[in-house]
Amino acid sequence: MIETFNYSLLPNDELYTLTQRVMTACNGLNLTDASPVKPLINAAGNAFEKFDLAFKRESKNSSTPILRNLDEIRDEGFLAFRFCTEAWSHRANTEKREAALKILSVIRRYDWSAHALGDKAETAALANLIKDLRNNYAAEMTLLTLSEWFEEMETAQVAYEKGVTESAANAPTDLPTLTITRPDLIKALKNLFSLISLLEPSMPEFTPLIATINNLISQSFTSAKAAATRAANQKAEEAKKSEGQ
Repeated sequence: MIETFNYSLLPNDELYTLTQRVMTACNGLNLTDASPVKPLINAAGNAFEKFDLAFKRESKNSSTPILRNLDEIRDEGFLAFRFCTEAWSHRANTEKREAALKILSVIRRYDWSAHALGDKAETAALANLIKDLRNNYAAEMTLLTLSEWFEEMETAQVAYEKGVTESAANAPTDLPTLTITRPDLIKALKNLFSLISLLEPSMPEFTPLIATINNLISQSFTSAKAAATRAANQKAEEAKKSEGQ
């Protein structure tokens, strides 16, 4: 029997790889059109073709490299402001040290590792941070001569948001989206896996295929968990560093 699992735990890249390998395994059986499984293999294959187009949609958008560059500039702007403020927090001058500590507390409030967040989360975090600093901590930034660093961070944020807007306007309109194709692919895989599991008792030739698919599922979740762990460790390390300030 093919193991059941929560598809929502697989990011799009892992679902893509899993499906690609499953289709290779299924097609390797060389089933005839008379096989009851053949229509569901074809349905899954068709769903995967549409998912493949949607998955590659980003690479077909000429704005993507530009957005990545803008995001890197934005990350550097945030880190430069944070690092400069951290340096001030080690000064002997009590007034300036306290001002720096106030600003660092604001950065922690919106996420010390904002640069490592997903695009949308980072945009929201930096927008709130910039607004709070501008409205409530202008005096502290002036005291610490942080205005230039702040303006660079803000300019980078504005440039990124503008890039996102332009990217959306330039995105291809003749390609399917992941929002539409992912649920269809998952449904097709569930139907295929259910039928294969149902037929196995009377058709033992499916036993090796089931073993292969279960192994692929296990590999996909191991890979997804490893990626999630790396991201969590990075965030924890950043948080640990911030606590030491």
